[in-house]
Amino acid sequence: MNERRFLKFIITAALPAAFSIALGIFLFRSNAFNKLESGFQFVSFGVIGGIIYSSFRFLGRLKAVGIAVLLLVLDEVLLHSTYWSFILDLTLHYIGLCAVLYVSTVYFFRKLHGAAFGRLLILGALMGILYLIVAIIMYIAAKIVPSLPGVYLTQMIYYESAQGFLVGSGLGVGIELSEYFLSRLDLPQE
Repeated sequence: MNERRFLKFIITAALPAAFSIALGIFLFRSNAFNKLESGFQFVSFGVIGGIIYSSFRFLGRLKAVGIAVLLLVLDEVLLHSTYWSFILDLTLHYIGLCAVLYVSTVYFFRKLHGAAFGRLLILGALMGILYLIVAIIMYIAAKIVPSLPGVYLTQMIYYESAQGFLVGSGLGVGIELSEYFLSRLDLPQE
């Protein structure tokens, strides 16, 4: 990877992470850094989402998938190993995050080049839908497996879809700004 491409990679990984973390701090204050709180998704998915987005954007698909798998293992082992009972939930969110970033990067990125905040809205909406799907899967799993804690579907739908939209929006603002900075730094888009 040459120096110019590396700079693009760093900018497009750091800004989405920074804005997702900033939104998490704004909404959850210090609880955004507590691994056991839901606000921690803004930190973990912000950093991971920024790296994965940048990988899909500037590395080959095979390398990006390898990085995504490595980050999944690191995320589950290092950050979430204290509560293994939610590994299905976290893994589904993570796989969905990777899928949303892949779809938005490969299919929507160039098409939304001229639309103001188009990537932000698409990413926020896709993340909201993803969190909704995960909530439904977790509700079904809680009904099938008696050892999982009981949940209320309507509460999960409202909370999860809102949180997904906010996580996606934090990443989307960072992506929009990273593309703006790349254009201003005379680093043409690819």
